[in-house]
Amino acid sequence: MAPSSKRQLRSVSRSQQPLQSAVRRALTVTTTSNGDESDIINDAHEEHLSPLIKMPVKKKTRSTKSYRGGKDTGKESSLLQQWIQHSHSDYHNFTIQEATEIRSALLQWYQANRRKLPWRGDPPPFDGSTSGINGNSNKNNNKGNIKRGQKASTGSGNTTQTPITSFFNAKPSIVPSSKQIEQNNINADDHSSLPQQAIPVTGYGVWVSEIMLQQTRVEAVIPYWIRWMESFPTVHDLADATEEQVNAHWAGLGFYRRARMLHQGAKFVVNELDGNLPTTPEELSKLPGIGPYTAAAIASIAYNVCVPVVDGNVCRVLSRLTGIANHIKNPILKDKLGWKLAAQIVEAGDGSSPGLVNQALMELGATFCAPSGSGIDDRDPLTEYYLSTKLGRAVLTMKQQNNDQIAFSYPEDVTLSKDCCQLCDPAGRWTVLQQLHDSITNNTSVEEAAKVGHSIFPTDPPKTDKREEDLAVAVLSIHDDDDNSRNQRYLLVKRPSTGLLAGQWEFPNVCVQIQNGKGTEKDKTKTSSTKPPTKASRKHALTTFLLDDIFGNYTNKDIVASVSSLSRKVQGEPTEHIFSHVRHLMWLESGQIPTCLGKNDPLEWTSMSGNQVRWMSEDDMKQVGITSGVKKVVKVVSEKQNITKNKRKR
Repeated sequence: MAPSSKRQLRSVSRSQQPLQSAVRRALTVTTTSNGDESDIINDAHEEHLSPLIKMPVKKKTRSTKSYRGGKDTGKESSLLQQWIQHSHSDYHNFTIQEATEIRSALLQWYQANRRKLPWRGDPPPFDGSTSGINGNSNKNNNKGNIKRGQKASTGSGNTTQTPITSFFNAKPSIVPSSKQIEQNNINADDHSSLPQQAIPVTGYGVWVSEIMLQQTRVEAVIPYWIRWMESFPTVHDLADATEEQVNAHWAGLGFYRRARMLHQGAKFVVNELDGNLPTTPEELSKLPGIGPYTAAAIASIAYNVCVPVVDGNVCRVLSRLTGIANHIKNPILKDKLGWKLAAQIVEAGDGSSPGLVNQALMELGATFCAPSGSGIDDRDPLTEYYLSTKLGRAVLTMKQQNNDQIAFSYPEDVTLSKDCCQLCDPAGRWTVLQQLHDSITNNTSVEEAAKVGHSIFPTDPPKTDKREEDLAVAVLSIHDDDDNSRNQRYLLVKRPSTGLLAGQWEFPNVCVQIQNGKGTEKDKTKTSSTKPPTKASRKHALTTFLLDDIFGNYTNKDIVASVSSLSRKVQGEPTEHIFSHVRHLMWLESGQIPTCLGKNDPLEWTSMSGNQVRWMSEDDMKQVGITSGVKKVVKVVSEKQNITKNKRKR
C-alpha cells in the first residue's frame, strides 16, 4: 500500500480508537475452522493468463468446504471474522456443491422468466426494459446547471415545424420495421409492424447484438438490431456495405468506433476466412473489434462452447455472492480472476448449456441483481447464496450482542502482497465495514440489514471527471436555385478517420476553450471559476475557421462572400452533449445564406485541412446517418426559428 494510503487509514483508525479494542478482541482469529489455507490453494488461481486460454480451475483441486460457511450458516460472527481476515482470493471460490446449486437455480429461473429478445431467437413481441423490476422510483436526473450557473438548452419545447425535425424523432420502444423507421411513420402500439417470425440465432447475429449492447440499453438496441439484420442479414452483406450505409444504420447508438470495427471484422471474415465466422474464443478474438468478452459470448451462445462470459453485470453478481470488496471495473475482477469464478458456475454439473448459464448470469445482473437489487426479493433465484446479505445480518447481530460497542477498523499493516487477497481492493474491506457500521444500528431490522449489506457490494469505482470543451458551432443553411424546388441544405463537415466520432458528419465547429475535470461529484453543482468564452471571441474564431478552412477551396465566391457578411443568430446559452469522457458545451450560431446554390455549384468539396465538406438535404442526412449530437443541434435551431416565426405572426 502506498504511504499516503497508509497514513489515511491510520488517521481514520485513530478516530475510532475508543472502540478499537472491542473489535480486536472480537475479531482475533488466526485460522478459519475450515483448516489451513495452504491445503486448498491452487497456484493456478493467481496466474495472470488470458481467461480464454487458461480458463477454469480444475474441479478435483477445489475444496468441498466453503470459506464462507455455506448457504445456511447460523454462525454469523464467525462468518464475519472469516471475511474480514481472509488473505487469499481462493476465499471467494465456490465449492463444487455451491456452483452446481447456483447453476441449477439460474437455469430454472432464466428459462421461466427471461426477457424475450430478437437476437435470442424469440418471436415478437419483445421486452427489453428492466424498468420497475426492483420497484425503484424514478430518480431525478437533473445534473444541475449546465453553463457555469446557467441552464443549458436541451431542445425541449413544442413546435409545429415539420421539415427536418420530423426525421429526428425519438426512437420507439416497440420495434418498428426498417421501412417505418425510414418513413418516420411509427405506431408504437401497432404490433403488425414487427417481424412475424423469429430470426434464427447465428454467430453473426450474436456478434452484432453484443457489439450494439456495449454501453447501450437493451430496449434501445432492439430496433437497431432488427433493422440491421434486415439490411445486412449475413456477414457477406455487411462486408459489401458502404461506410455511409453502415453509419446510417448505426446513427443514434453512439460509440461509432464499434460500427467501424464491426464493418472491418465482416470484411476480414469474408476476405480472409472465406465468409466462415470462427467458433472458438481464441480464433474469434483475432477478428478486428472482438475482445475476450465478445469472443466468449459468441462462442458460448451461438456455438455452445463451455466458457464463461464476464461483463459488469456478472461481476456484480460474483461480488455479492462471494463478498468481493472491489469495484466491477477493476481489471483483476473483470479481466482476470472474475473469469475463473464465473467458470466454476458455468462448468458445474455436466457443463451443458453454457450459453444459457452465461445469459442467465448477465440477465440476473441486469434485473434482480442490478445496482438497486435488494438481495432478498423472492423472485431472485440466488437470495440464499449472497454473502453480501449475510454480512449485513452479521453486523446487526454483533451490534445487538455488544450493545453497539463495536467498531470496524482496517488493519494498518496489510499491504498488497502474495499474502493479500488479490480480488479485494487493499482498502476495500475497510470501506465496506465502515459503511456497514455507519448504516446499521441496533434498531435496524434484519431485512434492512441484509439490504444494506447487499447495496454496498460491489464498492464504488473511483470518480473521474469529464473534460469540458466549449465549441462555437455554425449551423448554416442554403436553398437550391431551382424554380421547382426550394430544397434547404445544411453545411456539414466530415470528421477525421480517427479519434472521437471518427468519420461522422457534423456542423462546422471550433473549440474555443478546454477545461479539465476538477473536483468531486459534489463540486459539479457549483459554478466553475472558469468564465465562459465571450460572444466576440466565439464569433471571431468561427468566422476565421469558416473562411480560411471550410470555404478556402470553394469555387463560388459569391457564396463565400455571403458567408463572410452573414449576420449569424447567436444562441444565448449552450447546448450540452455528453460523451463518456468529455462534455461539450455547444454555442450555436445559425444563419440562412441569401445566395442560392446554382446547378453547377459543387455540393461537396475538400476543406483546406483535407476534410470533406458537403451541403446536405434531409434525405442526404438519412443516407449517411446523423449522430445524436447533430440531431440535437438541428432540433434546438429549428425550435428557435419556429418561436421567432410565431412572434412575427402576432
